Amino acid sequence: MTAEVQTALEGSVETKECPKCAETVKAKATVCRFCNHEFEGSIKSSEPKIYLEDPLKVTSQKVYPVSGKGTAVRLKDIQRVGANVPPKRGLKRGAATFVVLAAISFALNGNVFGGFCVVMAIIMFVQQLTMWDSSVTLSTASGPVVWTFNNREHGPIVKAAVQEAISDSAELDPA
Repeated sequence: MTAEVQTALEGSVETKECPKCAETVKAKATVCRFCNHEFEGSIKSSEPKIYLEDPLKVTSQKVYPVSGKGTAVRLKDIQRVGANVPPKRGLKRGAATFVVLAAISFALNGNVFGGFCVVMAIIMFVQQLTMWDSSVTLSTASGPVVWTFNNREHGPIVKAAVQEAISDSAELDPA
């Protein structure tokens, strides 16, 4: 592209620089699309409704991490929402099975196999105790955005809040 064409293209769109991240955005922007900085003097047509404050902030316009680190996703870009909570029941049953096998093995003087079963039962109990994380996946046209939480309940709570926000925005804007 020649320098003349490039300056003509740049001149056709008025821009401004974000004071927080120094990225160039359109002059009419009220919020920086890179860092979510709200520009002074920007008048919002309506305050976004807040569906969830923590662990993610879910509003009527977008979903983003409370820390400000990470990707913000506009509601209108979300195609599908999923939550993943690892099952705990399977590990409990597996550990209980190994305990029973160890007891039978020790009763029949099979110490090597019994020792193996005890070790497997301990491993499964420890895994079951440490499985407290959950995650939310937002599928967009540009690819999935995944957030992982240290609490089992956070994934389903965030999923429900995002689905409610999408549902409300669809009711307000049927087009």
